[in-house]
Amino acid sequence: MQRRRNMAILLKFVYIMIIYLFVVLVVVEGYSVYGCNDDTDCPPSCTTRGCPDSCAYPHVLRCIGKNCVCT
Repeated sequence: MQRRRNMAILLKFVYIMIIYLFVVLVVVEGYSVYGCNDDTDCPPSCTTRGCPDSCAYPHVLRCIGKNCVCT
């Protein structure tokens, strides 16, 4: 009986770890940072209101610390 209980606890732990790793991987892949050396390396920003962009009007993407940042 004790052996079956230990196995159930181990399976729960494994399932929780799989779910946790999946969530972490999804979050890491979803967070994109553009690497850059100059402002021209950053992707173009949307210049009109209502565009689905990482940096909306009136802000622009600038290269700060080797990353494109919305300023």
